[in-house]
Amino acid sequence: MGAQFDLRVGSRAIRCALLEEQAPRICRAFQHCLPLESFAVHAKFAGDELIVMVPFVAEAENEVGSVVPGDIGYYPSRQTLCLFYGDITPFASVTLFARVVPADLPAARAAGQELLAAGSLPVRAASGTDARSSTRRAASPRSRGRPGASIVDRLAVATRDVWASEPVEVARLRASARPPMGTVPCVLYANFDLFWAGENLQVCRALARDGQLPARQVGQATAALLRRTASRLGKWGFADTVAVVEEVAADLEAPSGAAARAATLHAAIDGAQLYLDRIQSWVDAAISWTEMDRSLPLLPAPAPREAAQA
Repeated sequence: MGAQFDLRVGSRAIRCALLEEQAPRICRAFQHCLPLESFAVHAKFAGDELIVMVPFVAEAENEVGSVVPGDIGYYPSRQTLCLFYGDITPFASVTLFARVVPADLPAARAAGQELLAAGSLPVRAASGTDARSSTRRAASPRSRGRPGASIVDRLAVATRDVWASEPVEVARLRASARPPMGTVPCVLYANFDLFWAGENLQVCRALARDGQLPARQVGQATAALLRRTASRLGKWGFADTVAVVEEVAADLEAPSGAAARAATLHAAIDGAQLYLDRIQSWVDAAISWTEMDRSLPLLPAPAPREAAQA
């Protein structure tokens, strides 16, 4: 094992060791973003797993399909650190890039149980010697529109703006209501609209990466999907996010925009993925998944047709 980092989840301190020989690229990307402040949510159906979004997109490395308690993976599709602390059946393969120091596995289990009850907990990851500030720095909103900035640069600023604190439009969503059912359906639909935007971007990213279609065609398809996302998010009051998404779509459609070259197209898709996934992570953290599951049984199955007609 290589260098260590400290992971604090709520009040629990967990020492972790990087697997630098097995996953050198992911370890470097992770170390580059330290110190990192984010928050954790719990896995919904994969088992005993806590999830923390990290601010980078990277290809898979040292992929594994099964894990043991204490393993830490990077999930490329959602840019997340996944700490497995107990019984687990991964929903997909992950890059295994770190492990909890064995003596701290009880602390990891306790953090997971606290997270399951709380729904969301603050997280800080640090190397112990690096005092640099990275994602904690909020960029000036005015820098988003500075003359000459590329769409990739503007997306990076937009992502920093929504990284550390719940965006205003997510706070507004908490109080929104659409009769006859109120707030929760709005939040759930907004969450899944954002989730599927990320899924669509993953398809576009693969097309751009593998060269299956010309960059211009991928850019046009990506722009169309983003505009569809914008129309959905507008229903839930996401004016700021809609403005960013529309700006990206317009750039991808422009003759001299990011879709003019495969490399810039790939970077623009990655930037949009990070931005939308960060917004989605805030919405996801607002949902009381555990309490909802405990208190909301499914409706009974419909009666058989023969019995209904009798």
